Amino acid sequence: MKKKWLSMLLAVVMLGTLVVGCAGNTGEQQSKEEEITISYMIAQSVFQEYHTEMADKLKENENITVDYQVVPDAQFDSLLRTKIATGEVPDVFETNVPSGVYIYGVENMVDLSEEAWVERLVNPELLRYSDGGIYGLPKESSSFFGACYYNKQVLADLGIVDPHPKTYQEFLDILDTIKEEGDGVTPIYMTNGDHWTTQIFATLGFSVATYPEDEQIYKDLLANERKFTDIPEFERILTDFVGLYESGYVNENHLSAKYEQAQEAVATGSAAMFLCGEWFVTDLHTQYPDVEIGSFVIPFADNDMLGTGQFVNGVIALKESGQVENVKKFLDLWSQPEYRDLMFANNPGFPGLEGIDGGDVEPSVQELVDEYIVTGNYTYQINDTMAECGSIWPELWQYYVEAIMGEKTPREVLEAWQEKYEDFMSESGYEGF
Repeated sequence: MKKKWLSMLLAVVMLGTLVVGCAGNTGEQQSKEEEITISYMIAQSVFQEYHTEMADKLKENENITVDYQVVPDAQFDSLLRTKIATGEVPDVFETNVPSGVYIYGVENMVDLSEEAWVERLVNPELLRYSDGGIYGLPKESSSFFGACYYNKQVLADLGIVDPHPKTYQEFLDILDTIKEEGDGVTPIYMTNGDHWTTQIFATLGFSVATYPEDEQIYKDLLANERKFTDIPEFERILTDFVGLYESGYVNENHLSAKYEQAQEAVATGSAAMFLCGEWFVTDLHTQYPDVEIGSFVIPFADNDMLGTGQFVNGVIALKESGQVENVKKFLDLWSQPEYRDLMFANNPGFPGLEGIDGGDVEPSVQELVDEYIVTGNYTYQINDTMAECGSIWPELWQYYVEAIMGEKTPREVLEAWQEKYEDFMSESGYEGF
């Protein structure tokens, strides 16, 4: 699957944006006679200005109203589950695909495999659920390039230019220099007030540290042929993670700090770097457009490799909405260049559909793609490769916080998680448990 995906990405990178005819129904073919309203549930951190721009254009062109239900991140999962359980669902919701299909139940989703826009997908294999179906309209063709995104000027002032640590010790050496010579600059900012950011270090590290055996390890774990406590690299990664805190490399307010605070800290230079996905650069530049940002990957277990996501952001339709055909009409329009181009105008990236202008990608992101994705030097994070247990990942992330606080050792984290994992897989009826 990697090679097929890589060839698709290379085609997009080398040929640029393709100008193709819009598949399926176009805006000119749609009738404006009947007003349609589409309820669209989305997490607050995912909602962007382009969502409003796209909706305004759709209303003007097609008399279709997009009713956004913007939900605080911490409430999104529980609220969506409640809506699905009660049948009072939104027409569509935005989340990661295909992992969101596993988490919220394929039986609740509309199979979109036969929609016209599917033929324009840049990376269809990445989207497929285990039954081969496609259940989401994607934003990107790829996403989550996990790296340290840093303030170039802060590091340059310390004599660090274009860092590229090849070993984990070289990464720590950079943090040491910042801590000792940075006049109060936090080497690496952590936001454990948002557990989705807490988990990034281990989520990437588990796969990179075990590569190239990571895929087989995850298969064995899913078949209950190995335990998390059987994998020494997992304990090593958690030990390294806790070590960042014990060594004083992180901000003192890390337990309460939120993602938005990391943007300010790196932009203003009070912190040197933040471990995150590429969206961090776009979000930061929305408020601080003049700050130069660089990037480098953490060489977990001395493996100079990029950890990336086997998912993209996408829109999923729910069967119980009561207007599936209207939703399909909406998604077909939503896939067209006149709307999709707005998505990337101020948020450059790698479109998931052909014929879309992805804009000029941030150099710090493009460099990662060129060095790691295009060359095939990457592997997928554990979250996506083991998407079957996606609904309980947040409980593991809470264990990470307990390790940071000294309430659990790395070994105890894995032991507690193994017990939780086995119970969940058994209750869910997975074979082997």
